[in-house]
Amino acid sequence: MTDSLPTNAQPWPTPDTVTCPNCQHELTYYDPNSSFYACPACHAFFKAEYEQRPQIIQKASNATPGGGPPVLAIGSEGYLRGEWVRVTGYMLKQEKGTSYRWREYMLLLKDGTPRQLAEFNGHWMWIEPAANPYTISVHNGKSYVINNAGDDYRIYARYTAELLNAIGEFDWNILEDERLTIEEYIAPPRMLVNEKNSVQNEWYEADYLTGKEVAKAFDIALDKLPDTYGVGAIQPNTFAEKWPVILRLTLLAAIVAIGIHVINIGFRPSSTVHQETLSTIALVPATGYDANQRAIDSATIAQTQPTPKMVRTQSFTVKGPTALDLEFKADVNNTWVEFATELVNEQTNQRYIFTEAVEYYHGYEGGESWSEGGTENSATLSKIPSGQYHVEITPYTQYGQQLSFSVKVGQNTSLISNVFLILGLLAIYPIYLLFRRSGFENLRWSQSDFGPKEEE
Repeated sequence: MTDSLPTNAQPWPTPDTVTCPNCQHELTYYDPNSSFYACPACHAFFKAEYEQRPQIIQKASNATPGGGPPVLAIGSEGYLRGEWVRVTGYMLKQEKGTSYRWREYMLLLKDGTPRQLAEFNGHWMWIEPAANPYTISVHNGKSYVINNAGDDYRIYARYTAELLNAIGEFDWNILEDERLTIEEYIAPPRMLVNEKNSVQNEWYEADYLTGKEVAKAFDIALDKLPDTYGVGAIQPNTFAEKWPVILRLTLLAAIVAIGIHVINIGFRPSSTVHQETLSTIALVPATGYDANQRAIDSATIAQTQPTPKMVRTQSFTVKGPTALDLEFKADVNNTWVEFATELVNEQTNQRYIFTEAVEYYHGYEGGESWSEGGTENSATLSKIPSGQYHVEITPYTQYGQQLSFSVKVGQNTSLISNVFLILGLLAIYPIYLLFRRSGFENLRWSQSDFGPKEEE
């Protein structure tokens, strides 16, 4: 370990020994209040109180207890949650009727106060007796909730535990625990535990610990502890913890983006720099055009018909860099027109080429009228530099059709699409957090019989 533990200045009480009445193995015990012992040699469980002769309560079975040796050795010292602790006992338990197994380590503080450390799937909890009992509220006959200091603790588990193995010393008959009904209520990273039967009703409080904290506390290598698997019952949801901060930052960034856009509109209001009505005879084959394709094969047109007539607008001045909006209007009626357009800088001959179409169809069918399209359309060009410009337009429509249309050029066009793009990019990480937060909670409650789905 890289970080050393604090100096253990206050001495521990002097340990003593007790002899196992089954195999005569000598056990070291550290808590003078202990009365029950589990022999590490023969796994017999016996009682030894004061000067009385030890009495065997349960002999070891022929089967070898499972779970392997405890990773925190009996008698080992650690510094956890600001307290020096010593491991005095170990139990391997299993939820009755399932394969869920966990480990419990009995801890002793220097003032003689007991504590407990529990581990399940590599997730650890510090457990201590509650100062006061809690009141359970029943909602809809199903949901069990405890409110403590503004936090709602929801029921997570209800079970009976079976003792599979034990080593060390205890101040109560641990075999009696198999008669208890245990209920766990969670508000991560905390848990309330209720152990009860007809004569007992005790409450405990638990806090989540990481394996790294436990390894540091007992000055052992992290890889000596069980690997972490899945989501712990009260493991903090780091995605949920990040959510309020990320949401505030995202909203602030969105407000800034919108504010900049509004300020830009205020200092550079949109204006019309040119408007003109034009007329020409547009040339294109009357057949062979696919209206759904919205495209003209200019090479084919040039081979089959005379070159369409290009019209040119008058010159106008652009104060840039700016966004230009070119709006086309045409009196189309059950037909279409496509404008091959070039915005030309008269000083540099820089050309901005694009195509825009206007189409409008309507009719009456099946007793109902219908319409599609409209008589106007527009295109937006961004970052147009200052200069003198004109527009060259080549319209394509039905061959030989007289066409009248207008074009309006506006500058400082508000590109609201850019704002939407920024807002969309800002929303990516919060949306990711929402999915991960939800997935984390789904994994947590997948091991519970009282999850949200079960309550529906």
